Amino acid sequence: MTRFRVDNQPNQHIAHRTQQTKTECAKREMVMPEPTERDREPRSFNRNFAERTGLDLNLAKTLHLSKFGVTSKTAAVTKPSAERIEKIAEKYAPILVLPKGQYNLPADPQKYIENSRLREDVPAKLFPFPRPGKDKQIGDNTNGDKSDDFNATRVGNSKNEREFLDLNNDMRGRLGSKDAPIFYEFKEGKNGKPPTLTYHVFYPYNDAPKSGPIRVAPGINPRVDLNHEGDWERVTYELDPKTLKPKDVLLSAHNGGTRVSYNDLQKDSKTGRRFVYAAGGSHANYAKPGTYALKFGAKDQTITDRNRDGKINRKDGAVFFDTGRNLKEVTSQPWYPKNNTKGLHWGEIGETKHSSGPQGPSRHKGPVEVKK
Repeated sequence: MTRFRVDNQPNQHIAHRTQQTKTECAKREMVMPEPTERDREPRSFNRNFAERTGLDLNLAKTLHLSKFGVTSKTAAVTKPSAERIEKIAEKYAPILVLPKGQYNLPADPQKYIENSRLREDVPAKLFPFPRPGKDKQIGDNTNGDKSDDFNATRVGNSKNEREFLDLNNDMRGRLGSKDAPIFYEFKEGKNGKPPTLTYHVFYPYNDAPKSGPIRVAPGINPRVDLNHEGDWERVTYELDPKTLKPKDVLLSAHNGGTRVSYNDLQKDSKTGRRFVYAAGGSHANYAKPGTYALKFGAKDQTITDRNRDGKINRKDGAVFFDTGRNLKEVTSQPWYPKNNTKGLHWGEIGETKHSSGPQGPSRHKGPVEVKK
């Protein structure tokens, strides 16, 4: 017989599935039979060990035998509390490095709603009778008439993906603020995927870089319109399931995004937090400063070391935005889509997806997805 030590730390190795589990695991030491080679096999360990010890199967799944490091892959991981998630979000909140410019600062989605009209895009029809497309007015927060006002709850309750927020054009470059809130979202790991922590950043206008000429036919070389109202960008951390420390970082961008190691991000010497470089106008996120090629011949440009002193600072025109300054949990916002929908568009729906306002955070749009 061998005496094994049972770890009863609920947030690290043991999930208390039943009251019996809680009681047994409270005993710091338990006498158990010597594990056999068969017990080393992860898939068969739980049932084999339960049969030989007489323990409940659910209890066997939660036990951690430190001598062999045998753990159950199917054991539930205790979800961290809302308070702990908030502290983790604050601790690792990235610092955005932005170029100066009226369209480059994040904005408060609530302010955006207050300065928009709520409309529905009605596309043109050819059959059975031709009909031109026409936008349908639903509400207006810009005309001074309170009778047709709408609020953030109405935005969150929208079930029509053809609805969109049409920002007052005069406000495109006036809503950005260093005090704008950033919205975090934690998702538990499932099906072999790690838990994630995503930071959602909203910008009032996407002032995209110009595309190169696209050859359509001889002598016809138009440019693709990449500008649109509203812009949601994301930074996602893949977390270690045990420590909840960041391991990999997924950065949203118009070219599909990038994946890098958390340790590869440049560190702020004062706070120990990491820098993420946002491109001017498009707000795409990058791990390092530079120029990045996009579709249609366009290029993203982040802030660079203009004075060549070996570092990027305010002398280069850099603006440092602290995403941890005003953090809010995203799913609790009134404008967050309800009823498992994708939500409306944050900006006018244009002729193509490249010139249309995007849909915002939702159950369908959470962590950044980048192929390994």
